[in-house]
Amino acid sequence: MTKKDLQLLIFFLLFVGLGLWGMFFYPYVEDDRAFKIAATWFGIPSIALGAYYAWYNVFVRGRGNQANWRKTIGSIGVGIFAISIFISSFAGFIIIWNSNVGSQSKQVIQGQIIKVKAPYKRKMLATYSIYIEDSSKHIIALRVPSDNYSVGDTFMHVLNIGSLGLIYGR
Repeated sequence: MTKKDLQLLIFFLLFVGLGLWGMFFYPYVEDDRAFKIAATWFGIPSIALGAYYAWYNVFVRGRGNQANWRKTIGSIGVGIFAISIFISSFAGFIIIWNSNVGSQSKQVIQGQIIKVKAPYKRKMLATYSIYIEDSSKHIIALRVPSDNYSVGDTFMHVLNIGSLGLIYGR
């Protein structure tokens, strides 16, 4: 492993680790909106970082005895994976920014649960989401810490609204 390999690995692990920590720090968060903001604001940088990461790992560090078409297919696969990881990490940084920089306000989030999204199997890092329709017919999508919700229930929780307008809380 060269010094440049080690520098890229450390950058990648720190970036991804801090970003994913931001994604899962708050049990209640509007992560769908954070992903949309990340894709809008950081889509092109994520594509550039993912393409560089794929090119470096497949063409520079990869085995030299493979055909170029195999390397190209491999770099596309690695690139798509890296781009999704970078966008997820940027979404985590957006949640961190939203909750720590700028004005913050507490608000009672109340409404009827109109949809519940839960994974088919319980696994590590499984997320549950609920969709709440408030009194003004606005739909709020929240990631929640458990599956103790069902359609038709009333949701009421004091949560924070951060500087980017994302809802989060404990």
